[in-house]
Amino acid sequence: MTLQTSGAISLDDIHVEVGGTTGTTVSINDTDVRNLISSTPGTAVSFDDYYGATSSIWSVQVLTATSTYRGIINTNGPSSLPITYQLSGTITDDTFDPVAGQGIASTSSLSTPAAIRDFFSQPTGSSTFLSIWSVTSLSNAGFTSLTSKGTGGDTHSETINRTDASFAYVTSFGGNYSRWSWNTTNTFFPALATTYDITTQ
Repeated sequence: MTLQTSGAISLDDIHVEVGGTTGTTVSINDTDVRNLISSTPGTAVSFDDYYGATSSIWSVQVLTATSTYRGIINTNGPSSLPITYQLSGTITDDTFDPVAGQGIASTSSLSTPAAIRDFFSQPTGSSTFLSIWSVTSLSNAGFTSLTSKGTGGDTHSETINRTDASFAYVTSFGGNYSRWSWNTTNTFFPALATTYDITTQ
């Protein structure tokens, strides 16, 4: 997720942050460890340099709807969908910016470069969707995976890869948007009225 901003940081902590397994072999000069703070090989670094470092390029918290949609449908953007709060859920930040220059939102009232239109698993659990309002099609690039983790007593954790998704640019049905869709028997958001931490690698 994100390394602490004070106190002791171990090399093992850093290794886990970059996706390594705790207790396994790692070096401060490993490429993934160096890349976490954009350090070049041979440059002197301190463990303090890793304060607040994260391997995630985007993170939000999603509170799923109380009925129907396990996830969120944005009610504040250029959409003609008759969605109510009960069906829509909420998200801490609807801005989606995994890579600079991904495109711009459909109206100037929305955050740029893009804003989330919807991010949910179907009630049947058969598919997961991530849609981004955009004037032109976004690049099918920039992130490699999305991870959903339950909060509190919810131990749910699931990762889906971008390359496993179907990608399309839709020019109808509530405004133009780019959509990634995953056909999966697992449910990225398995429960209603539940909070999930979402991170992008």
